[in-house]
Amino acid sequence: FFFRLFWLAMPFLPDENTKVELTAEDFDIKKGVEVNPEDRFVSKKPQDIWAALLFFIHLFITAIYGGSALLYYNLVLSSDYSPPFDLNEVAICGSVMLVAFIIGCFFAVFFYFFTLKKPLLLLKLSAILYGLVLIAYGVLILVIAIIYMSIFLFIVAALDFILIMFMLIALFVLRKSFDLTAAYLKISAGIMQRFKGMIAALVLGVVAYAVFCIFWVAFFVSSFYYISPWIYGFGSIWMIFSWFWTTQVITGTIRVCVAGVVGRWYYEDCPSSSQVVIQAFKRAVFTSFGSVCFGSLITAILATITAMFRILYALNRGVRAQNLAQCIIKIFVACFLACFYVIFLRITHLVKFFNRYAFTFIAIYGMKFTAAGYATAKLLVTNGLEAVLNHVSMNIIVFAETMVIGFVSLLCSTGILCFIHFAISEIDPYVWAASEFLSLFLALGVGMISTEVITYCVPAVLVCSAHEPSKMPEKCPELLQLLQTRYPALQLLREIHV
Repeated sequence: FFFRLFWLAMPFLPDENTKVELTAEDFDIKKGVEVNPEDRFVSKKPQDIWAALLFFIHLFITAIYGGSALLYYNLVLSSDYSPPFDLNEVAICGSVMLVAFIIGCFFAVFFYFFTLKKPLLLLKLSAILYGLVLIAYGVLILVIAIIYMSIFLFIVAALDFILIMFMLIALFVLRKSFDLTAAYLKISAGIMQRFKGMIAALVLGVVAYAVFCIFWVAFFVSSFYYISPWIYGFGSIWMIFSWFWTTQVITGTIRVCVAGVVGRWYYEDCPSSSQVVIQAFKRAVFTSFGSVCFGSLITAILATITAMFRILYALNRGVRAQNLAQCIIKIFVACFLACFYVIFLRITHLVKFFNRYAFTFIAIYGMKFTAAGYATAKLLVTNGLEAVLNHVSMNIIVFAETMVIGFVSLLCSTGILCFIHFAISEIDPYVWAASEFLSLFLALGVGMISTEVITYCVPAVLVCSAHEPSKMPEKCPELLQLLQTRYPALQLLREIHV
């Protein structure tokens, strides 16, 4: 698809006769980020207030819409309602979740020390697991094709194997950059070791996330009790948009808090770790909250459009064609919706990647979102490859850790439930499914806490080192030594020598 898009765009691209003049300003990443060192962390007036006000207005509308439906359900439709579960089922679910919580705590500590002591080994093992999962997926498709003897599935399996080979080749080439990402991981784990309050900030974000999820699910389900399909139809779109915007704001606020801590660690001597985290959290919640809402609004709109295309694609698949003409129209609509779904999905992922660094500039330099976006564009011009390699490598680690934690959690919870079912008393299938799902969600949520904090630290370390390389000998000596060995021609290394 992208090859065809590039082919169509070739007539509009510059050729060898086109002169493209770039000035020094195009590569000056400090241009537009002029902040006096003494004013870098001084409290400023709130930025992008209009976005924060719009966010709270949207929350109020969501609460009115969902709360009214929930109130109507409780007062009118459910007067004779009784809980569909008993205390024994609650105890079963609670015991499984307790084991999942212990598993999550173990893996959170395990992966933290693994990242701190052996980051390069963690990257290599994650890449091996990622490659094995890709191969297993291709073999599974081939086995299914053999079982059903379907020509279509054989074609799909062949295409999958081609794509898997490309992925494995890319993974093999990517391994050369693992040592660079490992240096960033070790620095980030060291920062987390010094400022343990960042874990508390992330836990607070997880709690806020969970509370919003509970209310959102209750509001969303209750909204279908509205009589008019127009109300719950457009209301469902609004609820999907509210989900994306609110969750992005929560994660963005925690990201700004963590980046603020990294900025203070890099630019200042911070004897008190708790005060640094508190100050960074205050700045994220008050000064920079509007900028976070602004950036999250863009991704929420794109994600909502993406979800709409996905829903329409599913509805189109559910429609049964009555004749050949309808079948042709259905195929054409399906191709149209699938293409636009993929396009908006990729754009959404790119904007989220862009926001990671924009939120870092917001946290460290106290910028508005528009100014932070300009600074991020400058950074990606000079350090874009480094940012992309770190992003891909971190995604591989997150994937591997998710697979490990999920497998262990499902194995333990299934073992406990089987023991209870066959040795004590039978378990209702719905209770079994709920226990499995909630325990998996809890184990992943707790087990990935340390990795999430480290993931938030990596972009901040890159931004700080790129903008003030003179502090790298003091703050990042191992990263500096690696860059001097592998990439001696970098501009930032010249600034250090000066």
